[in-house]
Formats: sequence, structure tokens, C-alpha cells
Amino acid sequence: MWIAHTEGWISIVAHRDDPEVLLVRARRDDHITHLWPDAEIIILADADYRYRAAISREMVAEVIAEVLINMEYDDFKSHVSDVELRTSYLSIWDFMRER
Repeated sequence: MWIAHTEGWISIVAHRDDPEVLLVRARRDDHITHLWPDAEIIILADADYRYRAAISREMVAEVIAEVLINMEYDDFKSHVSDVELRTSYLSIWDFMRER
């Protein structure tokens, strides 16, 4: 599952070895630590997603639910402060608009 949040882009997949854990992956470590500040980040230099954290399913669900419950903006794109990230999101938005 891909999740675009105001501070980053993450990919969440099932952990291959532990059914109680999800693997949260990103191309920048702060995209993970913004949501899970205490996450232990694993760095894999040659991986598609260089930064990874194994986080319990419950903790992932709790944090994502908290983000949704506390959401106050009525326009996502205008609330992404990182210019490079916002530009990437706009490219995705434009691509999907044409589909």
C-alpha cells in the first residue's frame, strides 16, 4: 500500500517473516520518522526503498488512524510544505487525472 502524507511518501507491505509486523518503507528516512519518530530505521543501500522499519500492525494502524482523525486541511496538495515532495505529488495527481 502506498500512502502519501503531507510529510512524505511511504510503502507499507506485510513482513515476510513475522505476520504481526508490517514493513514501512521509504526513499527518505524522515518520511517514516515523521509518523513513527521512535522507529528503528534499517538502511539498505541497494534497495528500491532504501529506508525500512518493521513496525507492529497495531502501531501502523494506530498512527494512520490518528492522522486521519486529526486531519484539518480541505486541500491536500496545498498543505505539503516540501517543494520537491509537492512537485512529485502534483506529477502523480496529473498522471492519475488522465487515467
